[in-house]
Amino acid sequence: MSTLSLNKLLSRADFAENETSVIFTGIRLDERLFRFLQSIDEKIKTLELGFLQIIDQYGEDILLDDVWQPFFLGRVCRLSFQKKVGCNIIISEHYFNQFFQSAKEVNSDYCIVFNNEIFETDGAIFWSRNAILNNKHNQLDNIRLQTEYNIHSIALNDEAFNFLPINYSQWVAKNTNAPAFWSKIASCKLLCLISTEVLLREEELQVSFRGDRRVTILTNVLHNNLAASYPSLCCIAKWIYQENREVEIRHSIFNNQVCFASISDTNSLLENLSYLGPVFLENSKLAYKYYLVDNNKDFIKSLTDLNKTLFEHMSKIRQNTVDLVNNLWRDFTTAFGLLIINFSLKKPDISAHFWDILLVGLVVYLIVSFSLNSSIGFWFYSKLKDSLIDIRTRLYAYLPEDDFQKFALAPLRKSQNKFRSTVWWIAGAYGSIIAFVLNMIKFENLKFW
Repeated sequence: MSTLSLNKLLSRADFAENETSVIFTGIRLDERLFRFLQSIDEKIKTLELGFLQIIDQYGEDILLDDVWQPFFLGRVCRLSFQKKVGCNIIISEHYFNQFFQSAKEVNSDYCIVFNNEIFETDGAIFWSRNAILNNKHNQLDNIRLQTEYNIHSIALNDEAFNFLPINYSQWVAKNTNAPAFWSKIASCKLLCLISTEVLLREEELQVSFRGDRRVTILTNVLHNNLAASYPSLCCIAKWIYQENREVEIRHSIFNNQVCFASISDTNSLLENLSYLGPVFLENSKLAYKYYLVDNNKDFIKSLTDLNKTLFEHMSKIRQNTVDLVNNLWRDFTTAFGLLIINFSLKKPDISAHFWDILLVGLVVYLIVSFSLNSSIGFWFYSKLKDSLIDIRTRLYAYLPEDDFQKFALAPLRKSQNKFRSTVWWIAGAYGSIIAFVLNMIKFENLKFW
């Protein structure tokens, strides 16, 4: 069933679509159309989507299983497509808009005959015409989301109540490049969810944002330019509802930010929503952070404790660096003193092999000392980092991930990098001392022989 053939059929007759059937009237039958309907009927039966029925002007059935008869020519017929129960087939965009205008939930699979691309939301898959013809729509069991969200928009009449959705995520397409016919109706639904009051009269939608003043938008549900604003409306709805906590506060903060806008911006809000929406969202996020700071004493205390703990940890890493340097001087003094003793004593009184053993022991001592002291610093940082990550969700959940990285882990990482660079310098110094001691052993052996 190509788009061209379907459009020809729709243009040649009046049709009406509802949940159970599509009725075409005023079809003037000819052989070419009869053959076309036969091919459609065969495909529909193969896919188990329903069945076709043709009744002519005399009330007689014309069976599509029969062969074409010349006396069928010119008869004005009524064609009905009876949809299979439970198979959500939508033939026309007009019925699609009509169907989803009154839908509070989108929690099923839908076969969209006039659509060319598959797209998904968290509650549904919208199968394209090609997917239907290839029978892909029967190969996947879609998992439905049952999450309930507290909706804080107020419907001012029954039409608005029926229009207002109960789950924002079912109207957010997983692919932001959703088709325009979906973006148009879904944008209206999301716009209602982020506003304060909703009023609907037939197709005329009025949404109001309430803060220190009232900002009102008027649009048409079926004929609007909101498709371009769909991505930003999805982001706003996600920020308000996705975490499903403090929804009322986020909803109120966003509405206040809309009302804080200038009069020129609010007067052209509908036309510039794709631009102004992200601005309102960023302002709302910032205002929400200030709200947390001003209204949560535990937050202030936790932030203070974090700074205090962070300072203690950084001091410990600095102390590890200082200890490493001090140990270097201690070990250098030990090695230097032993070498002075080696040169100051009379060699005939002491066996040369004794000095070899003593110097080898000194080398082993230097290696073990450096390894232990440096490994303690690396071990401390590793355990500290793992500990902070483990308690992240319990003690520092109020911090966004970026802020946690910036204020908690980044200073520690900087201190540890300084410790690591010091380790390399100290390792070079230890290497020089050990090389000098080994040369002394070689020199003593040559001298002995």
